[in-house]
Amino acid sequence: MSEAEKNELRQRLADLSHRLDDRVREFKEKGEFSDIHHRSVIELRQRQGKLIERVHAAEHTGKSWELAKAELARDFGSLFDDFLALEETLDSGISRKKP
Repeated sequence: MSEAEKNELRQRLADLSHRLDDRVREFKEKGEFSDIHHRSVIELRQRQGKLIERVHAAEHTGKSWELAKAELARDFGSLFDDFLALEETLDSGISRKKP
Protein backbone atom coordinates (compact mmCIF):
# COMPACT_ATOMS: atom_id res chain seq x y z
CA MET A 1 0.00 0.00 0.00
CA SER A 2 1.44 3.33 -0.98
CA GLU A 3 1.83 6.20 1.43
CA ALA A 4 -1.07 7.95 -0.32
CA GLU A 5 -3.28 4.89 0.24
CA LYS A 6 -2.28 4.74 3.92
CA ASN A 7 -3.09 8.42 4.32
CA GLU A 8 -6.42 7.96 2.56
CA LEU A 9 -7.38 5.13 4.93
CA ARG A 10 -6.36 7.19 7.95
CA GLN A 11 -8.42 10.11 6.63
CA ARG A 12 -11.44 7.91 5.99
CA LEU A 13 -11.25 6.61 9.57
CA ALA A 14 -10.99 10.17 10.90
CA ASP A 15 -13.90 11.28 8.71
CA LEU A 16 -16.02 8.40 10.00
CA SER A 17 -15.21 9.39 13.57
CA HIS A 18 -16.27 13.00 12.94
CA ARG A 19 -19.42 11.92 11.17
CA LEU A 20 -20.33 9.57 14.01
CA ASP A 21 -19.68 12.34 16.56
CA ASP A 22 -21.91 14.73 14.61
CA ARG A 23 -24.79 12.26 14.34
CA VAL A 24 -24.63 11.30 18.02
CA ARG A 25 -24.64 14.97 19.03
CA GLU A 26 -27.56 15.70 16.68
CA PHE A 27 -29.72 12.88 18.01
CA LYS A 28 -28.88 13.58 21.65
CA GLU A 29 -29.94 17.20 21.15
CA LYS A 30 -33.24 16.01 19.68
CA GLY A 31 -33.74 13.47 22.47
CA GLU A 32 -33.76 10.63 19.94
CA PHE A 33 -30.76 8.70 21.25
CA SER A 34 -31.71 5.51 23.10
CA ASP A 35 -29.61 3.07 25.12
CA ILE A 36 -29.74 0.68 22.16
CA HIS A 37 -28.28 3.36 19.90
CA HIS A 38 -25.65 4.14 22.52
CA ARG A 39 -24.55 0.49 22.60
CA SER A 40 -24.37 0.45 18.80
CA VAL A 41 -22.15 3.53 18.81
CA ILE A 42 -19.88 2.00 21.45
CA GLU A 43 -19.52 -1.11 19.32
CA LEU A 44 -18.74 0.95 16.20
CA ARG A 45 -16.12 2.95 18.10
CA GLN A 46 -14.51 -0.23 19.45
CA ARG A 47 -14.32 -1.71 15.96
CA GLN A 48 -12.93 1.54 14.62
CA GLY A 49 -10.30 1.61 17.37
CA LYS A 50 -9.23 -1.93 16.59
CA LEU A 51 -8.94 -1.07 12.91
CA ILE A 52 -6.79 1.97 13.72
CA GLU A 53 -4.59 -0.22 15.93
CA ARG A 54 -4.20 -2.73 13.11
CA VAL A 55 -3.17 0.04 10.69
CA HIS A 56 -0.52 1.27 13.16
CA ALA A 57 0.67 -2.26 13.90
CA ALA A 58 1.03 -3.05 10.21
CA GLU A 59 3.10 0.10 9.76
CA HIS A 60 5.37 -0.51 12.72
CA THR A 61 5.88 -4.25 12.43
CA GLY A 62 6.81 -4.10 8.78
CA LYS A 63 3.87 -6.25 7.76
CA SER A 64 3.42 -6.10 4.05
CA TRP A 65 0.89 -3.41 3.24
CA GLU A 66 -0.09 -5.27 0.11
CA LEU A 67 -1.13 -8.23 2.23
CA ALA A 68 -2.95 -6.05 4.77
CA LYS A 69 -4.58 -3.76 2.21
CA ALA A 70 -7.50 -5.99 1.21
CA GLU A 71 -8.20 -7.02 4.80
CA LEU A 72 -8.19 -3.44 6.09
CA ALA A 73 -10.34 -2.22 3.21
CA ARG A 74 -12.85 -5.02 3.82
CA ASP A 75 -13.04 -4.27 7.54
CA PHE A 76 -13.42 -0.54 6.94
CA GLY A 77 -16.20 -1.25 4.44
CA SER A 78 -18.01 -3.40 6.97
CA LEU A 79 -17.61 -0.75 9.68
CA PHE A 80 -18.89 1.98 7.37
CA ASP A 81 -21.85 -0.14 6.24
CA ASP A 82 -22.81 -0.69 9.88
CA PHE A 83 -22.53 3.04 10.52
CA LEU A 84 -24.85 3.73 7.57
CA ALA A 85 -27.34 1.18 8.92
CA LEU A 86 -27.29 2.94 12.32
CA GLU A 87 -27.83 6.27 10.59
CA GLU A 88 -30.77 4.86 8.69
CA THR A 89 -32.27 3.47 11.90
CA LEU A 90 -31.86 6.80 13.66
CA ASP A 91 -33.27 8.74 10.70
CA SER A 92 -36.26 6.44 10.34
CA GLY A 93 -37.08 6.92 14.02
CA ILE A 94 -37.15 10.68 13.51
CA SER A 95 -39.35 10.48 10.40
CA ARG A 96 -41.88 8.22 12.16
CA LYS A 97 -42.29 10.76 14.97
CA LYS A 98 -42.94 13.74 12.68
CA PRO A 99 -46.63 14.66 12.37
